[in-house]
Amino acid sequence: MDEVQAALRYLIENGELSLNRRGAAGWVDEGGVWLVSKRAVDAVREQLSREGHTGVPGDNNRIYDVMAESGLLLLNPQGKAIWRCRVTIGDWMPDEPFSVIRLSHETIWSDPEGVPVFEGRVEVVGNAEQDREAGSGNAQPVEGTDRQVTAADSGNSVEEVVEQVLSIAPEPRGHPTKAAVQAADRPVQAAPSGEAAPVSGEFGERFRKWIEKGVNQGELTFNTPESVVHFLEQCVLLISLLAFRKYGGRHSVDWQLVQQSFQSLKINLKNPHERDENWWEVRIDKGGKLSTMKGRLVPYRHFHLNVVPEFNEVLTLITPES
Repeated sequence: MDEVQAALRYLIENGELSLNRRGAAGWVDEGGVWLVSKRAVDAVREQLSREGHTGVPGDNNRIYDVMAESGLLLLNPQGKAIWRCRVTIGDWMPDEPFSVIRLSHETIWSDPEGVPVFEGRVEVVGNAEQDREAGSGNAQPVEGTDRQVTAADSGNSVEEVVEQVLSIAPEPRGHPTKAAVQAADRPVQAAPSGEAAPVSGEFGERFRKWIEKGVNQGELTFNTPESVVHFLEQCVLLISLLAFRKYGGRHSVDWQLVQQSFQSLKINLKNPHERDENWWEVRIDKGGKLSTMKGRLVPYRHFHLNVVPEFNEVLTLITPES
């Protein structure tokens, strides 16, 4: 994500993403940098392409999540990348709120004295759940303004950066056996509104069994572009946010609760070299096309597999020694 941060800094410093005026691409207040989401990410993609970078996802939703995972974005109270905000500058008060992403001052300016706070107001409104933007171009600018009319959530899995990045993955050379796994998952319901669900290992263990059962019974693919499971020589790689979201959607449970519960099991390996020590980065290499992605690593001993997994040969775990 260093390239994305560098691109954002370049675009802002050179005025390609204008700030703090009517119809700007973003505004800076004491709480951070608010950028019109689609406009900013489209500009970043174009800048990265001009610089010769490859493997940049074409779906804005995927870019938002990758930015969030790497710590570039400040997430809204629902844990999402997109905020809904009204902006006021003098008598300029657009009727409709903007869909924006939020960044810290430090992400753009290394010198706090150089932060250009504007004379206006950014007010958070609305329900960000309704504001996932479709990277296919469904979000269109309103003529005469810089705000976006956004499509409702397209249903695409957000961290399906895999589809873009792992379009370079090989077809699996082995197929899972159909041997049944006895412990079937019971449906899990989210806690009633207003009640705090206890974070225990129960949901995480059901998630683990779901991965195990899915691979054993052929319900979950592995080592393919759409897979949430990949086999490395060292460990099982889970494309974690996508996996948690998929499980949550199928079992009517809050995926973030599942993620927290899974972490409480303490079976995934920690990476002391990452800001979030749960993340591990892998390099994807096929035909000289290089890219990277992140996920969680779980030792094979935590899964009782009825298959002898084939390793995904285009994935290489990145370590300080590699």
